[in-house]
Amino acid sequence: MRAPLVLIALSVLLPLCGCGGASSTAPGTGRATFTVVWPNTSRLIPAASNSIRVDMLRNNVVLASKLLARPVGGGPATLVFDGLPIDILMAHALAYPQADGTGVAQAEGSVPVTIASGQTVNFTLTMASTVAKISLSAPALLAGQQGQMQFTARDASSAIVLLTPAKLQWGSSDTSVLTINGTGLVTAVATGVSTITVLDTESGVSGGLIVGVAPANTIVNPANGHYYAAVDTSSLISWNQAKTAAQSLRYNGLAGHLVTLTSAAENNFVAAHFPGDAIKSYWVGAFQDVSAADYSEPAGGWKWITGEPWVFTNWNAVEPNSSAPMADFLNLYPDSTWNDTVDNDGHGFGYLVEYEP
Repeated sequence: MRAPLVLIALSVLLPLCGCGGASSTAPGTGRATFTVVWPNTSRLIPAASNSIRVDMLRNNVVLASKLLARPVGGGPATLVFDGLPIDILMAHALAYPQADGTGVAQAEGSVPVTIASGQTVNFTLTMASTVAKISLSAPALLAGQQGQMQFTARDASSAIVLLTPAKLQWGSSDTSVLTINGTGLVTAVATGVSTITVLDTESGVSGGLIVGVAPANTIVNPANGHYYAAVDTSSLISWNQAKTAAQSLRYNGLAGHLVTLTSAAENNFVAAHFPGDAIKSYWVGAFQDVSAADYSEPAGGWKWITGEPWVFTNWNAVEPNSSAPMADFLNLYPDSTWNDTVDNDGHGFGYLVEYEP
């Protein structure tokens, strides 16, 4: 049975200047090198692989592609990509049975590559390993959109392992939110979160990721350039569940988090657009830290989840009152004022999300 290829990210950036040799890397660009360690033919895994092609991609567009054939007798060989743009690119490697890169690819995988100006990032490909862990990354989606899940497998030493796509089984914990086909193409059905899972049937290792579908009611605040949205839930959701769900959402390339209302202007903007109602008062991103030096009941130790200064407050006239044990979380009343309440508050049928640069 074929063992996967391995792509090891050394995570070392080496300056190109002052190294005693000229570089063809232009100013404002960077370099990536891939060293392939080919074992003896009897140890080659996959058994018939005789070449590896590495593609450098940005936003799924191939910027450069190079093929490396297995040297006679094995041993190391290196690919060099010069003049790469300063960005986080994706390196995609495929192993082929023929030395000229023809035939059906026998293994593949991808890994992000951070290109820095005037520097080299080094990777090593080897031809044998075992899968210990699979991690996933997801595209930013609104309801009705599709995108491709990306996977990264690692061995016990954290080397990146190339898997066979045909050996992967994909699944979604909530198909009313997200569906996924056999190739990892995910479709957003409705706003919410679902856990996407993948099983490598060859190694028996699986991985999972909570993936969120951003609300279609997302709007921008022209005063600060941040985006905001309300997520309504059909059943009670706790503050901690809402915090996790908000952090899984992406919009316009920005990561989400529970909204932080750090000024009167921001508070009024959000409350005006997402007022809630008598049943629903939205969760927002503040909690009472009982281990804080300034902790006291009911108004001490409050913090924003982003670490922003706790300066502005807009408590309701009778709040905070710590009316129940562990009333350590914040929700927004329909009249724009605040309430301290417990994690399983009976009005927790939604939460507010903020996306910021």
